[in-house]
Amino acid sequence: MPRWIWRDGEFLEIPKDYTPPRPKAPYVISDHHDAFKSMADGLWYESKSAYRKSLRAKGLVEMGNEMPKETPYTPPSARQDIKDALEQLSTGNAAKPANEKAIKASISTGKVSI
Repeated sequence: MPRWIWRDGEFLEIPKDYTPPRPKAPYVISDHHDAFKSMADGLWYESKSAYRKSLRAKGLVEMGNEMPKETPYTPPSARQDIKDALEQLSTGNAAKPANEKAIKASISTGKVSI
């Protein structure tokens, strides 16, 4: 399958044995950047390294176009909470609501507010 390039207003076919010329200067990625606002702290940065340093200090990581790895959600186990609640009930240390009558009334009417 032929490859094409647009040059001087017309398509030119690229030969199969074509190798692009070496660049005349090295490709340099600068640390300087036009000012941008960080979504992490609301500050403005002109240096990519200073921005990344502020992210690391907050325990964050800069993301590019790559997709994050999906990790399945595993809900925390309620087993220990249930054991603790049963222990409190069996020893009589369970907390009692401040106004048990009002709580029962709100539950029976369906107007529960927490």
